[in-house]
Amino acid sequence: MEWQPTPFTAPLLVAAVASFGFAGYALKNRLRGGKPLVASFIGVTVGAGVWALAYAAQLSATTLAETLFWNRFVWIGIGVLAVAWPAFVLAYVDWRAWLRPRRFVVLCVVPIAVVVAVLAVGADPLFYRSSSLSAPNGYLVLTFLPTPALIGFMAYTYTVNLLTFLVLGSVALDRDGVFRRQAALLLVAGVAPMTAGIVGVWGVFGTTFVDYTPITFVMTSGVLGWVVFRYRLFDLSPVARDVVFANLSDGVVVVGSDRRIVDVNGPARALFPSATIGSGVDDAFEGA
Repeated sequence: MEWQPTPFTAPLLVAAVASFGFAGYALKNRLRGGKPLVASFIGVTVGAGVWALAYAAQLSATTLAETLFWNRFVWIGIGVLAVAWPAFVLAYVDWRAWLRPRRFVVLCVVPIAVVVAVLAVGADPLFYRSSSLSAPNGYLVLTFLPTPALIGFMAYTYTVNLLTFLVLGSVALDRDGVFRRQAALLLVAGVAPMTAGIVGVWGVFGTTFVDYTPITFVMTSGVLGWVVFRYRLFDLSPVARDVVFANLSDGVVVVGSDRRIVDVNGPARALFPSATIGSGVDDAFEGA
């Protein structure tokens, strides 16, 4: 099997390694958070890793048969993400009713059907017509015409993704402190790959027939990792914060390792008006 070098091979491999690394971290710390949140996070990172790794192999292949072979694994990653990402968002905002088997199976039907169909008959002819290899960018890439099935699946995934973005956006607006930053960063992590994929289709980046969605997971994996490690996502549940922290009758101020305030509840604001999020502890309580 002969391989060709491309400008995207290294970024895709980095994205895959980072994604699998975050999955390993979540498995190691799986008892810290709620099972749906941890399981869906692992699904997101594994799906992203499979997609990036398979796409690196697809771009590096030099024959149509090899390219379409690796493309089947690309669709496995896409199918996993099509379930795991909305499940992660639902678990994060604690909409657990949607994660019960009867409702969750609805979320799985389309992605599972797509993966099974691709493995059975291949993306060509299911999603691709007139597929071939060409070198518009100086290296061989898969070119094709989309079928109605591909357009329909893209419409489905974009609709689901947009709904998750609306949910995360509402959380970012409704909550404050560390949880607002969590939701905002997760929103960025979700929007970036889809935006890159859409923009890339129009050739804005100067290349054609290259899917930038898995490439962008380098950034997405970094953002997810930052949220997990920096904000201890599995230790700080937004629901626990709403039910316990925000409703305590006692004033509570949360201070980060840099001695800056990262969260404060209502009673504490009334007692210490200067204790605002982001301010230093010494300044906030000076004269208190």
